[in-house]
Amino acid sequence: MSTVLGSNFTLYTGDGLRALGCEESCLLTIVTEDIITTTKGSGRGTNRQVGRYDWSVTSNGVVSINAVFDGSGTNLDPTEFMAYQLQGNKVVVKFLFTDGTTSKWVIGTGVVTSSTYAGSAGDFMTYDIEIKGDGKLFQSSGMQTVSNYDG
Repeated sequence: MSTVLGSNFTLYTGDGLRALGCEESCLLTIVTEDIITTTKGSGRGTNRQVGRYDWSVTSNGVVSINAVFDGSGTNLDPTEFMAYQLQGNKVVVKFLFTDGTTSKWVIGTGVVTSSTYAGSAGDFMTYDIEIKGDGKLFQSSGMQTVSNYDG
């Protein structure tokens, strides 16, 4: 078992095949609802069942833009999130976990709920993006392209 560096935790989104990266940070949060099922026979202890789960992704970093705004670049232009958000389009979210040898993927569809772009004179422009999950997250060890998704 090898450890995964933060720089090897990569977010792909948009059409799901272009890297946004995790320049400063990426955060994948999965929250599971717990349903209390305690009965009289449980005594004083609480019994729980697993309920629904919700997931979200946040990412921030420095804005790098592509020369043409047509989605042809290999890296996703963070300003494209404005287009996804304003047009009401869902995005594919794909996370790569790798230690350099073994790669695993987590894939889902989400809605861009917030995108913030900030800059100050003499400094880099930055972005903060939040995507909330729409449906299931799938785990995969063979997802390199859509055609060989094994989930």
